[in-house]
Amino acid sequence: MGLISLVFLGANHTRLEHSVGTMHLAGKMIARVMRNPDLKDIFVIRLAALFHDVGHTPFSHSCEELLIRMLGKTHEDRSAEIVSRNLPKIKGLCKNVLEEKDIKRVLNLVTGKQVSNKLRYQREIVSGTIDSDRLDYLQRDAYYTGVAYGAMSAERLIFYLTTCNFFNQTRLAMFEDGIQEAVSTLVTRDFNYAGIVYNPQVRSVNALLLKAVEHLVQRTSYISIEEFARSDDYSVLAALSKCGKSDPELRKLVDCLISGRLLPYIKAKGAKMINWERLGALNSEFLARLQNLAEKASRADPIDTQRKSLQEFYNFLSQSRQKVEEGLKKKLGCKTIIVDIPPPPKVRELDALMMIKGRSMLLRSAYPALQGVEVSAAKRWSVLAFADVAVTDRTAFEAFEKGVEELETNP
Repeated sequence: MGLISLVFLGANHTRLEHSVGTMHLAGKMIARVMRNPDLKDIFVIRLAALFHDVGHTPFSHSCEELLIRMLGKTHEDRSAEIVSRNLPKIKGLCKNVLEEKDIKRVLNLVTGKQVSNKLRYQREIVSGTIDSDRLDYLQRDAYYTGVAYGAMSAERLIFYLTTCNFFNQTRLAMFEDGIQEAVSTLVTRDFNYAGIVYNPQVRSVNALLLKAVEHLVQRTSYISIEEFARSDDYSVLAALSKCGKSDPELRKLVDCLISGRLLPYIKAKGAKMINWERLGALNSEFLARLQNLAEKASRADPIDTQRKSLQEFYNFLSQSRQKVEEGLKKKLGCKTIIVDIPPPPKVRELDALMMIKGRSMLLRSAYPALQGVEVSAAKRWSVLAFADVAVTDRTAFEAFEKGVEELETNP
């Protein structure tokens, strides 16, 4: 979860714990939906789920944007590379269970490559609308952060899983009786985003971290993006601390992270978070293009097309941030401004399939009222700016507040 333990002190669970939990749930899911599952099928799905996140960069999703922008790779691409490099070891460990073709299936499931229509549901167990990854992290994050709402139960949801024929593909679906569990998953997901992902302090941590790591790999010769991708959290933090000693700009960012002084949020008009949607640079044309690029990336297929679409999206996002940051620095007189523009929210769970009276339907079509979750997510989306303005410096802070008021009144 990156460095959000700076905000939620109990959120110190690791990628390994999550991967093992995902593997466990994937095994339960395949055993539930397959008729007479054999040991090979269960092994293949469990291995794919175990390896699904092995290619993540340090700090997980917080810095994956750099991997996509600079190397044109996703963490799934790196997962496949790491699994491929270690194939001899995997084959040795699984020689009594899996054959060469089974190992290839594991690779295809990890990368998300298209599988046969009859086996589409197996890909969805590893990566889909309601997959083992999602079921594990929603419960795990809620438990360790304390944002435990929705009373979601992965075990009960798995009980209602089945498969169905949907446009000549065998897809993962839920029985109609499982609607309560589907709703609980949606509610848990909504609280997860509201309380964790969109939490202003969490966004401050992630924005600071991304800015610091980007500075490290682009403006210093200490570590390249390739070396960063192969590193772990601790070695990158050590590199940031070492380089910060001779780089004033980087030192300021690192000091904020290490000390916990997060440039947390701009306090103007009391403790109200400033929302920059009304800023002139973030007009309707910008928002429309951002939405279009996000949609293009989410729907792109095959994998190569999706990778290019993601790269285009994140390049645009980076350029937009820089533009807004420079504009705010001039208007507000701040030395450090960090703008956070999150990707537009998409509630993929609404595209889960339900079996309603023998017919397969998308959850959003079967129960239109649930689309309120999507509306709620869209309203919660915002662009935030974090500024290094000390409240104790009354002159600077008052000048800053005045600048903010002018921006809000005349964007």
